[in-house]
Amino acid sequence: MARAEEIQASLAPELPSFWKLLMRSHVSQGFRLGLPSEFCKLHLPRLDAAVDLEDESGEKYITKYVADRTNRQSSSSPYS
Repeated sequence: MARAEEIQASLAPELPSFWKLLMRSHVSQGFRLGLPSEFCKLHLPRLDAAVDLEDESGEKYITKYVADRTNRQSSSSPYS
């Protein structure tokens, strides 16, 4: 968690971000990733969209954002 906080602190302040600890089961099969509702309201589109997730190594993964649900569906490796 300290590493996640360090990475987030190094990001440009104008870029919205949050971090979330994932379990092994979150990255080995399809799952719904619950996002902070305030983050969603402030920074994410009101319609479904493709969203890039970036890991601590800088590798990016495209995922499906489902706008009308509290939980967001991930659909791309390694998050599925």
